Order: sequence, then structure tokens, then C-alpha cells
Amino acid sequence: MKLARCAIDKNPAPFLAASRDEQWYDLSPALARRLGRPGPFAFEDVLGSVVRNPADWQNLLSHAQPVAEEVRFLSPMARPPRIFCLGRNFAAHAAEMGHKVAAEPMIFLKNPLSIIGPDESVEIPVGLGRIEHEVEVAVVIGREGKAIAPADADLFVAGYTLFNDVTARDVQKADQEKKWPWTRAKGPDTFGPMGPWLVTPDEFGWPPQIQLCLSVNGEPRQWGNTEQWVFGIGEVLAFISRTMRLVPGDVVSMGTPEGVGPITAGDVVECHAEGLGTLRNPVIWQPTEKGLELPDA
Repeated sequence: MKLARCAIDKNPAPFLAASRDEQWYDLSPALARRLGRPGPFAFEDVLGSVVRNPADWQNLLSHAQPVAEEVRFLSPMARPPRIFCLGRNFAAHAAEMGHKVAAEPMIFLKNPLSIIGPDESVEIPVGLGRIEHEVEVAVVIGREGKAIAPADADLFVAGYTLFNDVTARDVQKADQEKKWPWTRAKGPDTFGPMGPWLVTPDEFGWPPQIQLCLSVNGEPRQWGNTEQWVFGIGEVLAFISRTMRLVPGDVVSMGTPEGVGPITAGDVVECHAEGLGTLRNPVIWQPTEKGLELPDA
């Protein structure tokens, strides 16, 4: 089932929706009855506490109202608790970056405030140097778990979505040379496009087989398949949860295939995967905010 955080033109307030037969349905009335309070609701509000599996979404959908207007898709997760990302989880990408595949999952955290949705702009701050795209499949956690067994990982997955781990590559390389973490390179505002929707795991089987690709201005750049992951979801969730409790709404982005390349203002980046849709984002220079201009020398 496709699940989305949406808005419509006449009412910009976000709402959660589900799709059936190409029709979107507003889940707000059903969620209000279930939770005993009015919306708006975010996936972070209902994962774990309300929704345990795809059958729960089907039950909510049976009490939902069809949306007559055309919906505008927002990022599925408004503010995820954490974004875990994997480095070098495709062997070919590790090779193109001049690295070997790691012996265990290479995990780093990305700033949750970097999240933007479909058609929102990636804003490049002046002075960061080369900026690159990285298309990925992200896993959204649906229930709390610690010391998860690899064989049980599917029980903790609420769904999948597309993620673009936009990276300031020059900054990353400079910080790597100093043996610093990648936070500056991965965390700028708008460097985390996500969407357009969340798809429940029953749509893909286990483990999921998803073909993904990315183009810039219509030019194909990246291709990959989840079968090429060095570490699968079970291994990754087990590795993370050995030391850190996973909670509903956490995002685990599973790494990018080879073909990463530069983007700049004026470009349009499209991430695509069969079943997950297309995540489209234009690229612009970051506007200068009032009060933040540098004084004259």
C-alpha cells in the first residue's frame, strides 16, 4: 500500500493519506477516532502506537474519505527522530570512491532538519565546493527494537521510500583527511530529499528487490538494485540496534550505487524506483537570509 503525507491547494495543512486503485484517501477521520484527538497527524505519531502492520493500514483505509482534489506530496517523514545512513554499501560505489568494502556496516547520522519533500528545492550554500547526488532506498522503522535478530528485521519495517543523500563532496574529503566525521558534508539544510510516499513492505516481499535509478536534467547517472547491497536490512538493523534502540519513525537509508556525480543550481534531479515512484527536486543557490549578510570588509 502507498502511504503519503499530503496537502491540497485549498487547505495547505498536511494530512496522512493512503492509495487504493489510484485514488487517494484521507486517513485523518479514522486516525482521529482511533487516537481520540483531532489531527493533523504525522507518521511519527502513529507508527508503533497505532500501526503495527499493513493490515492496520487496510483497516484505517476502510474508514477513510476519498480526496476529491489533486494532492501535493510532502516528505513522508516530517521530522524523523534520526536518519541513519550507510556508507559503501554498494561494492561498485566503494570502488569508484577509491575505498574497499567495509567489514561491517559503516553507519553515520544525517541531520533530520535536512529533510525536504518532492519538488522542494535543494539549496546549495555558497562556498561548499562540489555537491553530489546519491540515490538510495530508505527503510522507515515501525516499532521499537533493541538487539534485533537479523531474521526478525522484517517485523520492524514500516515501509520503504526514496532518499537522496546529497553530499558536499569537497567538504567530506577535507574532513576525511583530518579524520573528522562527515556531519558537515551530509547535514546542510535541504540535503535530504525524501519521498514521494511510503510503501508498505508487503508490496515487495522479503528481502525487497527494488531497482533504483537517478537522472539529472534527464541524463541517466545512477542505476542499482537492492540485491547488490553488501549488507542487507537484517544485518544493518541488527548492527545498529546492538548499541542504539531503534524507535518508530527512525529512517535507515541503505547506501547508494555507483555513478554519483555533481549537481549545481539550475539542475533538476529525479530519483526513481519501480513501486516507489519518482522523487523530483530542483537545485538552486541558497538564498541569503536577512540579517545573515557578511559585512563589507
